Amino acid sequence: MQWKAIPVWAGMACMLLSACDDDAKPDAQMPDYVIFGDYYGECGGNSCVDLYKIEGEKVYEDSKDSYPGSTVYSGQFTLRGDISFDQAKSVIDKFPEKLFDETEIILGMPDAADWGGYYVEISRNNARRFWLIDKHSFDGSDYLNDFKAEMEAKLTFFEKNSNQ
Repeated sequence: MQWKAIPVWAGMACMLLSACDDDAKPDAQMPDYVIFGDYYGECGGNSCVDLYKIEGEKVYEDSKDSYPGSTVYSGQFTLRGDISFDQAKSVIDKFPEKLFDETEIILGMPDAADWGGYYVEISRNNARRFWLIDKHSFDGSDYLNDFKAEMEAKLTFFEKNSNQ
């Protein structure tokens, strides 16, 4: 009789293990790449535009340093061997899925009074989206707070640990 119960228990164990997969967010998949950084209009020097690309478990830095506009940014990204994927991936982890619900690409008033803005671009399954995000809080922006704080922390870390 005990042998007859084994297939039942094994079947139940398989169902329980596979049930966990159903709880995973289908949208929370690993992106093809993420570009993030900040920019300042009334600024001089190399730190006016600071953009990074995380792709294929590698981190790249933009050397073009052009002010982002209302179209997808076209940068020149160079591998940053001194920054590991593990040091940068928290930006991907903190990316708010709610951002995909936004119908506008300009959120708030980025760099309106020289306080700068964030540029964020993500590609999933070769579909690209981008946003220009105000560094200050604005109506309905609370869901962005953790993400903006993480971007700021990574930008500061990358700058302090730069050997370029």
